[in-house]
Amino acid sequence: MQQKRAYKKKHQVEKLADALAKELRTFPGKMSFRAAYLIKSLKKLIGELRFSLSKQELTKALGAVALLFGFSMSYEGQAQNFAAPLTSPFGLSDVDLVSFPTFVDLDTDGDLDLMLGEYYGNFRYFENTGDALNPAFGPAQINPFSIAIPGSVYTDVAAPTFADLDGDGDVDMLVGTSNYYSGTLVYYENRGTATAPLFDTAQVSPFGLTDTYFLAIPRFADLDADGDQDLLVGELYGNMQYFENTGSASTPQFAAPVGNPHGLTPSYIIASPSFADLDRDGDLDLLVGEFGGSINYYENTGSAAAPAFAAPLQNPFGISPGYYQAQVAAADLDGDGDADVLVAEYADSLLYYENTELNIGLDDTKQAHFQLFPNPTVDRIKIEGVSEGVSYEIRNMQGQRVKEGIYGNVPINVQALPAGQYTLRLREEDDVPLTQNFGKL
Repeated sequence: MQQKRAYKKKHQVEKLADALAKELRTFPGKMSFRAAYLIKSLKKLIGELRFSLSKQELTKALGAVALLFGFSMSYEGQAQNFAAPLTSPFGLSDVDLVSFPTFVDLDTDGDLDLMLGEYYGNFRYFENTGDALNPAFGPAQINPFSIAIPGSVYTDVAAPTFADLDGDGDVDMLVGTSNYYSGTLVYYENRGTATAPLFDTAQVSPFGLTDTYFLAIPRFADLDADGDQDLLVGELYGNMQYFENTGSASTPQFAAPVGNPHGLTPSYIIASPSFADLDRDGDLDLLVGEFGGSINYYENTGSAAAPAFAAPLQNPFGISPGYYQAQVAAADLDGDGDADVLVAEYADSLLYYENTELNIGLDDTKQAHFQLFPNPTVDRIKIEGVSEGVSYEIRNMQGQRVKEGIYGNVPINVQALPAGQYTLRLREEDDVPLTQNFGKL
């Protein structure tokens, strides 16, 4: 029934788009009343179809007028828009000269906290005392949760990243180091709980992971859509090493690294990667900060299961080049379903770029007036306060769509999702999306 309704609306898009193209040819350079009416009608239909049709399908349906609505085969490079950067936002201050940021919901309260790795293996943790829509960070906590780099690993820096590697419902930590001429990876299993983390004694080079060249800046992502976390590691001279997880979601095992895979080209000195679905097509794109302060965007032109990265765009979407050593962390900080960007620069600066995604007003959101429970959840979420038949989608903190459908007063099964924070977006007829965040244990 849902597919039949989507097909009917797609046919309406095709007819209206054809009529608009003819109107614009008849009155070139002018906006007639009829053209304005057709554009308004098409915007409404596109908004209704964004949850059920891919970008390619919408592009094809719009035909000659696709560019008017921000759709083209290069749509991904146009879809985003980041606001001017804010320095030291949300109360963040007191950071070190060089910082490696990563966002994670360590206390499973539904908002994202910030962990910074620093010089000589130190860590600085900022708890988010605000909420998923309005972040506010408390004072820095130095080396929290019993984290310590082992004495056998001398390091100039520490670059943390988090994922639930053992499938027990809490997030574990992996830290990249700079150990003389190699970058060693150090693993900390979370022996605490999803709400009160406590990290175990460090394990050096676990799960078959090997050293990288001079420096390791790791980022987890499920790049082959097989349900476990793979690993991409940035190195000193801009290269990136990919470790495929050939194990499982609860028993990781990493294959030998592949340098600059899936079409990736090296960045310029000190590659700092971060994944996000910036074009909202369901697969993960890549942002890479580099030593000169620039940020490179690699669009994933493949798929969620078979990535293929295009040649990089430098400082796209309104992101401006900064000072030296741009370390990037992308995550949905304001709970609107798209990925914002935090950049840690040399000399104590944190810059926040809000993703305003100004694309013909299709992604305007408002705070939810529905109830979602339990939150956090282990396996299912139930929604109250909306009518049956409302479209829903669930996105992770990288903005990647991980589940979608029609809500029919039956709990949504999220058991297969990895532990972490997610955004639920609902769209009722003739309304803008409602959003609310929830935690998955």
